[in-house]
Amino acid sequence: MPGPGILYFSRSQAKRFLLIKQGLYGPYRFSGQAGVMDCIRQLSCIQYDPLDICGRNDSLLLHSRVDGYEPAMLEALLYTERSLFDYWDKNLSVCLTEDWPCFEATRKHFAEQGVRSQEQIAEVVDQVLDLIESKGPLCAQELPCDTLVDWWWSPTSLGRAVLETLYFQGILMIHHKQGSRKYYELTSRLLPQQVLRMPEPFNNHTERLVWQLKRRIGAVGLLWHRSSPAFLGMVDFKKVVREKVFTELVEDGQLIEVQVDGLEDSLHMLATDVSLLDYLDDGPNQVRTEFLAPLDSLLWDRLLVERLFGFEYTWEVYAPQAKRKYGYYVLPVLHGEEMIGRVEPVRNRKTGMLEIRGCWFEPGVEVDLKKREAIAQAAFRLARLNGCEGVSLPW
Repeated sequence: MPGPGILYFSRSQAKRFLLIKQGLYGPYRFSGQAGVMDCIRQLSCIQYDPLDICGRNDSLLLHSRVDGYEPAMLEALLYTERSLFDYWDKNLSVCLTEDWPCFEATRKHFAEQGVRSQEQIAEVVDQVLDLIESKGPLCAQELPCDTLVDWWWSPTSLGRAVLETLYFQGILMIHHKQGSRKYYELTSRLLPQQVLRMPEPFNNHTERLVWQLKRRIGAVGLLWHRSSPAFLGMVDFKKVVREKVFTELVEDGQLIEVQVDGLEDSLHMLATDVSLLDYLDDGPNQVRTEFLAPLDSLLWDRLLVERLFGFEYTWEVYAPQAKRKYGYYVLPVLHGEEMIGRVEPVRNRKTGMLEIRGCWFEPGVEVDLKKREAIAQAAFRLARLNGCEGVSLPW
């Protein structure tokens, strides 16, 4: 007999639940700069990636959910209002400033663990802090530390290594960006003292894991308790701990177990999302077509996306060209409740055009004029986001 409190979804209901939760179903739920803040609060954090082929990942995600979104809206929330900040969450992310105290353990971890080239960094760290103290925000290129040192992915300048070390320790924050160049300032001069003085709200590591888990489930909508890329950045969240935390949250009524037709593993949703169940059997009164960001929250667990949507997605940006099945920076196409294909949009800086260099429909998708027009309209919206004068389509 099924246990108490278990919900049963068809695959269609599970997909619809995810899309409603994500703000990707029916009319836009978020609008303007206030909508940007509401969307990020809904998702808890959004991933940042510096690649800008047709807009960075953070902008592409918000563009697909926030009516009238412009990159200046996110910039203002990050670097003028300081309602958001850049930090390490699920990899590099944009986070809510109100959550600053919750990252105290992360800052301590970066301060206590040894980093590459630690001795060289220690020799100049006071000099760098003195320069920022006297001159204000600085980028790595403005520091007298251009010696190459060993760093995480490849050798880099000592200046960059020092700034990033202090940034991860919470001593510095990103003041603003010019393109991909980051300018750092003392955290104490950017965040209100009441935020900086707030203590970490967790008594132990388990409480912190509970907070993180609920955020990750809330960011996606539904997740299983198996190992998942959605749990990246959660320290010591191995199988035994993971199953224990899931079980306790279900017993405590904070999570609800969901069984989906055709899925062997149970999924889990936040109990606070139960109101969304009222809309599971309602058809959309507006069919939207959106290009999804490559690191979109909906795609954090790509195996789950494959099982529910029948859509297999690999971000091929780091694959050698000869091994790519599609292209360098390819985005999934969501049409209504289905992922019907993928496109490769590229902003051509010379011509001022947004070029759709490839469009691949999924097997079994009926390719008709209506779908082509929907993709074209989505491409024109993306062109406006990128300040392009027009769109070049592959048909």
